[in-house]
Amino acid sequence: MELGRFNIIYVLVILSGVSIWLLSNQYNKNVELFYGFAETKETEINMDHPVMVDSIFVTAGEFVNKGQPILNVSYADLEAKIGGNNFRIKELQAKESVWQIRLQSEIDNIYLEKIEATNKLNEEIAKLETQIEYRKKINSEIQSDQISLPVEKLESAKKTLEEEKAAMLKALEKRVSALQSERVNNPYRSERERIESSILFDTERTLSKLAIKAPSDGLIGNVHCLEGEHIRSYQTLITFYQPNPTIVKGFVHEDLIVKVRLNDVFKVSSTKNQDLQYNGVVTGLGSRIVEIPTRLRKFEDLKTYGREVLIKIPADNEFLQKEKVVVNFVKSKNQN
Repeated sequence: MELGRFNIIYVLVILSGVSIWLLSNQYNKNVELFYGFAETKETEINMDHPVMVDSIFVTAGEFVNKGQPILNVSYADLEAKIGGNNFRIKELQAKESVWQIRLQSEIDNIYLEKIEATNKLNEEIAKLETQIEYRKKINSEIQSDQISLPVEKLESAKKTLEEEKAAMLKALEKRVSALQSERVNNPYRSERERIESSILFDTERTLSKLAIKAPSDGLIGNVHCLEGEHIRSYQTLITFYQPNPTIVKGFVHEDLIVKVRLNDVFKVSSTKNQDLQYNGVVTGLGSRIVEIPTRLRKFEDLKTYGREVLIKIPADNEFLQKEKVVVNFVKSKNQN
């Protein structure tokens, strides 16, 4: 009896192994059919700046038409920004006032320096002119055989002083011109005008409401905000779905991945209603081998691995979100 029981167990083990091998082998040979599920493209609606939610017009699961208002929001934290900019303007005005006083003081000092230097040089030139005129007068009165008083050195000294005066005046005028040019290109004024424009722009924005509208016909997914709530930049406000699935995600057995290529055509059928059939085109292939979900295995108890395949289907289909579908090969991209 024990020997017979052992033989029966041995036979059952062999039969089970053969069955698994046959099932796996049959699965591997058939690339023309595999399973997938229909997916709807999800869009996250957000803003690139902080906002406050003023009004919400939709609820989760609601169907909306393209262009239908779904939210009203306004710019958040603008009052604080405007207040900060007003304070910044006052700071700039104070700095500009000090800067203007400094510039004017430098210009006034240059003019004083100009007056003092000019007066000093004029006095020296006048002294030389007096000496020159005196010598010329003496020379005109002496006899021809008498020695005359030289004036050339005095005239040369006078010319040198006059040239020094002209150079000094030119240098001082250049310094004054540079300061006046700095005043014309007032850096505080340009920065103040920029901030004032920002304040005006922000003030206008505080008075405006931003209407967020549905990008297309579709379904509202989740509403991630409340009226009166402040939302950060790029934080999701609402998720939005297209009304019908546009992508089928399936998995091809790892031994057959080389037989599925981009742009291959597959027929996608509902597992519940065979009348729902649509041709789709392969638009994506996974970059790694993953475990095929139990729901999409041909034999659910047999753990298998494969490559993800994405198939684009017409948007006017009647599949449900996440509906299980059958995918059948129609033709390769190389076939006409």
